[in-house]
Amino acid sequence: NPPVPDGQDPSRMVRHPYEGDGAILGVSFEGGDSNQATVRFRYIRTVALTNERKKGAKLYTGMESTRELGSDCALGLGNDWQLPLYRHHLQPGLNKLRKNTSNTRAIYWGKRLLSTWEGGQPYKMDALALSTEGRSRLGGAIRRDEDPFGSKMVVDSKQNRALFYGLEQDAKQSEITLYEFGEDFRLIDGTAGRTYFPLPGFAILNDFAATQNYAVFV
Repeated sequence: NPPVPDGQDPSRMVRHPYEGDGAILGVSFEGGDSNQATVRFRYIRTVALTNERKKGAKLYTGMESTRELGSDCALGLGNDWQLPLYRHHLQPGLNKLRKNTSNTRAIYWGKRLLSTWEGGQPYKMDALALSTEGRSRLGGAIRRDEDPFGSKMVVDSKQNRALFYGLEQDAKQSEITLYEFGEDFRLIDGTAGRTYFPLPGFAILNDFAATQNYAVFV
């Protein structure tokens, strides 16, 4: 079923902005003195979005109910880190009820356009048409289908490299995977561009920066 305007069908609406399906906007400027621009807007055709369009209904939940007060708290905006999010993270394997919205950030590197989300694989996009080509493990850099890949990229302009991280969370211990890609979007020195760091407890990260010798996580 096609998208509908907000408020027209409450059963299909999300109750938290983090649950909105990802989309990408492209603007191309004409050369010369035409002063014209072409605007393109496309939804990321994720597996979850495709499933929901086929059923004509919302099939996934994640950030929509709070730990204590329920989904009606503050019009559904009462808590940014609710119990369903934790529950989905702590389930083993690839959780089919956990929706990869691919709505966090668009990244262009090594002539590849990616749409990302912190909890799952990135989606590869056509950089001109903005069509969705599918989920990507980046040539095997992401080891398993269920491994998360973060949406933050740090560019090392001196060495022309791009750094990303993935965070695998568990109740007692978490693990950061730090990825370092060359200009061709391949791991530097093979698997040497992928480093693992264990963390105690259930880690929640939002951003990171890098110096010549260190990666700093927030």
